[in-house]
Amino acid sequence: MFPGCIRGPKATQGSNDDITKQAFVQIYTDWANHYLEKARSKKRVNSLATDCSDGVLLADVIESATCQKIPDIIRKPKTASQMFNDLNATLRFVMSDNRNRFSGAEYRKRAAEKSKKNEKVLEKTPRLTTFFKKTDSGSVEKETSRAHNDLEDSNCQRENDSDTVSDSHTETKELEMTVDEDISPNENAENIPGKEILQINDPADPAIWIINDELRTRWSAQDDAVHALEHHFSAVISALEEMEDDIVEKCTTRNEALGIRQQLESLETAFMQQLWSFLLSYMNSVSKKLQNVKTTIVEVFELLEGLNKMISDTRKDFDSYEEKALSISKNKEYKTVTTRKKTRKIRCDESRDGEVELVGRENFKINTFNVILDKILSELQKREKAYKVLYHKFSVITDMHCLNEKSAQLINFYDQDIEASFANETILFKSYCVKKNMEKNSPMDQITKKQ
Repeated sequence: MFPGCIRGPKATQGSNDDITKQAFVQIYTDWANHYLEKARSKKRVNSLATDCSDGVLLADVIESATCQKIPDIIRKPKTASQMFNDLNATLRFVMSDNRNRFSGAEYRKRAAEKSKKNEKVLEKTPRLTTFFKKTDSGSVEKETSRAHNDLEDSNCQRENDSDTVSDSHTETKELEMTVDEDISPNENAENIPGKEILQINDPADPAIWIINDELRTRWSAQDDAVHALEHHFSAVISALEEMEDDIVEKCTTRNEALGIRQQLESLETAFMQQLWSFLLSYMNSVSKKLQNVKTTIVEVFELLEGLNKMISDTRKDFDSYEEKALSISKNKEYKTVTTRKKTRKIRCDESRDGEVELVGRENFKINTFNVILDKILSELQKREKAYKVLYHKFSVITDMHCLNEKSAQLINFYDQDIEASFANETILFKSYCVKKNMEKNSPMDQITKKQ
C-alpha cells in the first residue's frame, strides 16, 4: 500500500517478533496513525476497511508521510464514483515516484493551452510561398497558382470554413479541365510549343514542392546550422530543459530531449561546436568562391593552398578552442575521465610493456582533434594536387612566361588535336596582348573582355 521510501512507525521498527503471526491490518493501522500523529492531524484510523474506503483518510495519511499535496482529491465525497476517484488519485500519486502528474481534465487543459501557443507561433512564421520562387509564364499558370495560394492561406490561418475550401477545389478542377480541353489526348508532346509545356508542367502546386536532399549536405547548410547553434547555444539548452519538464509531452519526447541535452552539455560537444564553426566558415567561403564562374584556375590553386595552410596552423590552437568550450559547457571534464576505464584483455603472447594509455585532454587531442584536421588536410591536398596538374597543363593560357616549353607540354598531351604551330601562335598572341597594354601579363583578361 505504501511506497518503500516511507518509514514505519516506531512500534514496528527494530521488532524481533515474527511478523507473520501478527495481524497485518493492525500493523498498517499503527503505521497510518503514526504519520497522522506526526503531522498533528486529529484524524485517526480505527478500521482500514471502513475509514479508507472513501479515499480521503488514505490521502491524508499519504500527504502526512510524503509532505506533499495530492491533487484532485474531493474532501467531502457524496457518491461512490467520487470515492473511487479519490482512491485512484491517491494510488496514482503513490506510484508516481514523487513526480507531479495531472488528472485527465488538467492534462487536457494544459494540452489545449500548449496547442494554442504553438498555433500562435505558426501564425507568426513566414508562409511556405516565401521560401520558393515561381516564374510568371502565362494566364493558366497564374490562375492555378492563385487557386493553390487560396488553399495555403486557409491552411495557414486554420479556418474551418468548408465552403471556402470546396470553392478552391472546384476552381482548381475547372482549371485542370480547361488545360485538358486545350490539348487533345492524341496530340504528341513533341508538337506542343515549348512555352505551353512550361505553362502546363510548371510546379505551381505546393504539394509537389520538395526540398533537395543534396542541399542539406552542402557547406553552406552545415555552416548555417553550426553558426545557429553557436549563437543560440544557451537558448537551445533551456528549450530542451523546458521540454524535458513538460508533463504534457510524451515520455519518448521527454527522454529524447533529455538525451540531446546531455550530449550538448558535454565538453566534447562544446569543443566540436567551436572547432567546426571556425572551419566551416572558411571552407564555405572558399567553396562559394570556387563555384564562381569568373574564378580562374590560378585563383583556385591559390585558394586551396591558403586553406591548407590555415588548417595546418589550426593544430596549434587546441588550447584556445578548449578554453572557449569550457566557458559554455556545463561539464568541465572529458568523458574518458568521468567514465569507467576499460581494460583490453590481452592474449597469451602479448604484454602491456610499452603500452600508452591516454586519458582526458591528451586522448581527445590526439584521437579526435588531430584526426579531424589530418583527414580534412589530406582531402584538400588531393584536390589541390588535381588542380595543380590541370594548372600546369594549361599554364600557357594563364601565365605567358616560357611559352615554348609550356606550348610543347600542351602539344605533347593533346598530340592528336593541337598542331605544332601552336607555339608560334602563342608568341604572336603575347605580342598582341603587350601591345594592348593589358594590366596583367595574361591572355585571360582578353578572353573575358571578349565574352
